[in-house]
Amino acid sequence: MRWTAGLVLAACAVGCLRDPDPGGQEGEEIRDVNHIGHEEDGGGVDSGTVEDVDTGDMVDGGGDDASVWAGWSGRLRVERGAGDAPGALDCAVEWEMTGTRSELDCAGCDAVFDVEHTRVDADSFGIAACADLPESFSRTYGVVQTAGDTVELVVWDTVASFGPYAVADLVDGALSWQVGAVDVPATDTDGSTLYRTDVEQGAVVVD
Repeated sequence: MRWTAGLVLAACAVGCLRDPDPGGQEGEEIRDVNHIGHEEDGGGVDSGTVEDVDTGDMVDGGGDDASVWAGWSGRLRVERGAGDAPGALDCAVEWEMTGTRSELDCAGCDAVFDVEHTRVDADSFGIAACADLPESFSRTYGVVQTAGDTVELVVWDTVASFGPYAVADLVDGALSWQVGAVDVPATDTDGSTLYRTDVEQGAVVVD
């Protein structure tokens, strides 16, 4: 089963990934996604390669009440690249996520999980091109339930607090999100157009 979703900026834990680069070069149009299938202005957005996040034989999770969730399992994927056509990628790195309830205090959170991330080489490519991405790392996620079928995700910054990470879709205990930008057009020094991608995508079951 495959799950996709939308995003905001990330605040990472120790050994975690750097924030996806949303662009901002001179003459560059920024297309950040803050929720699945929507841009900030409410228009449609092409999910690009987001559907490559594959959680395997994922089953439905433990419903939509975060207070009763005990486990967290799924995949996290980072894609980066630039090229003269949309869809160009230098690397795609995917991690298996496994987590349990955390004892960290998160004000306003309905659930907190300590999650281990282990790279899945069989579902990754271009690892050497993105050598800063670790083979494994830990991250603590907090879940803040909101109205409707979305939740806010926050992450522990390893200093003293949780910071905003993403807006995720929630369906029957399955969370999915995306953070970053896909195929952002930028003008190169020779006047040609480059399309840059720097995106982090997650899909998990909580139960």
